[in-house]
Amino acid sequence: MLSSLPDTLTAPAAELLRSPVTYAVLGMAWLTRRLRRGTLSAWFFGLPGVVAHESAHWLMAWATGARPASFRPWPHRLDKGRWALGSVQVAQLSAFNAVPVGLAPLLLLVGGAWGWWTLVQRDVGPLEPVFWWGSYLVALAAADAWPSGADWRLAASSVPGLLLWSVLVVGAVYGGLM
Repeated sequence: MLSSLPDTLTAPAAELLRSPVTYAVLGMAWLTRRLRRGTLSAWFFGLPGVVAHESAHWLMAWATGARPASFRPWPHRLDKGRWALGSVQVAQLSAFNAVPVGLAPLLLLVGGAWGWWTLVQRDVGPLEPVFWWGSYLVALAAADAWPSGADWRLAASSVPGLLLWSVLVVGAVYGGLM
């Protein structure tokens, strides 16, 4: 099994590197990050990714019983002139659900990888609209999948939760579930 693992990984990787979708996604990710520097452009280019990021928190809070209390996927002013791109507040955080709620946006990477692979498998060309829209959505999923500083602090606030979820993930990976 392990001897065939490099072949299993290198064939799809080579296909991804040959695909123009890969370069379109990387270019779109770079472009959306560059265009987010202004307030209006940040809102316009980043809103779909922020909505996806905050929706991931909300859905995970709902799924783990953390009882989402508010959902604000649009930019709002904080204290001292600072801004938050979005936020989700929950009513019942526990040692069990703090980690998955805080790290929920990482699941966007799964969706982004699936979208990327789907575009590559469909062999769409740069002249098709789905090529550019798909590349844009995959780039947003990848760019907004990284948890914020507040998300990491939330996940790290529960040492028992970190240990429990680490054991579950390692068990799933080495047990063959993933």
